[in-house]
Amino acid sequence: MLILKPFGINGSDKEKSGFMKPHPQKAHGSGRLILFDDAQSGILYHRPPLILIGSAGSGKTSLVLEKLKTLQGEGLYVTLSPYLVHHARRLYGDRPDAQEEQAVDFLSFEELLGTLRIPRGQEITAPVFLAWVERQSRPASLRDGQKLYEEFRGVIAGSSLNAPYLSEEAYLNLGIRQAIYGAEERKAVYQLFQRYVEFLNTNAYFDSSILAYAYGQEVQACYDYVVVVVVVVLVVVVLVVVVVVEVVVVVVVVVVVVVVVV
Repeated sequence: MLILKPFGINGSDKEKSGFMKPHPQKAHGSGRLILFDDAQSGILYHRPPLILIGSAGSGKTSLVLEKLKTLQGEGLYVTLSPYLVHHARRLYGDRPDAQEEQAVDFLSFEELLGTLRIPRGQEITAPVFLAWVERQSRPASLRDGQKLYEEFRGVIAGSSLNAPYLSEEAYLNLGIRQAIYGAEERKAVYQLFQRYVEFLNTNAYFDSSILAYAYGQEVQACYDYVVVVVVVVLVVVVLVVVVVVEVVVVVVVVVVVVVVVV
């Protein structure tokens, strides 16, 4: 799988990345005319799977929607943010050149889970989590609630195919780049995570990363390609993954988590 950076690529970088071959400029339209530069065109014509990394306003949404135009069959566009789903669905719906052979579902992650079974309770949100964690006694090194939120939902939960979340031993043995917290802090992090799971169970909340494992036995392969959009708050970057394969829905869950961790 290639990691493509559409902006800030200098000449030497283009020479190193063999797929970045010049393409003739062509006007594209998704409700408005768009001209892509060589780097963006290289991504547009590159065969998936691929990872697209870019900051806000770098043209990722326009590029991926144009990419969707080149694909046929049943597709899925999924992200945690309902706003991003609405925005992408609206832009895609403005296209005058939609293919009859193509059908794309635009779903938030919670909506995706709901296509299998409506979850009981409410999904945990950052404000609810932060209010809860502020009431918990914890070491000074764990005062940053947002970091804990990312660690719980993107590292401990959703990282295993064989369990809803990592065991304490598995978490403590993660490599230095596989977790936000260092080895000396992880035992305290995991103890707090166990309290978090108890909070979910006793207050009618669910964590979609944990719930996805329970839904794993109910999924069926139904998509020819999947676009997963992940906003990584910690490094202020957005990832767009395009995978052209027959996809079991639970794989989307794993992709989301793996991309966040990486």
